[in-house]
Amino acid sequence: MEAEQAEYTLYHTHTHIIYRMLKRYPTPVLKTYWPFFVAGAVVYCAMGNVTDKMLRSDEYVNDPRNPRFKRGEKPVDLSKKD
Repeated sequence: MEAEQAEYTLYHTHTHIIYRMLKRYPTPVLKTYWPFFVAGAVVYCAMGNVTDKMLRSDEYVNDPRNPRFKRGEKPVDLSKKD
């Protein structure tokens, strides 16, 4: 019980210090860095789409490292593919 109380007190103390620092030094992080946040989100989404399209391409669809083989899918016969 004392250990739980000590952890709560420690967490409470740290959050209290963080809030005091934010109140004392109001740095405009979002106003300054919003283009970088947006660019990061765009790059993250774009890389996900590019990776998905690459894994579905004819060159990599039957590669044994393709994650779809871990799900138990079978190789695709490219000669029957239209």
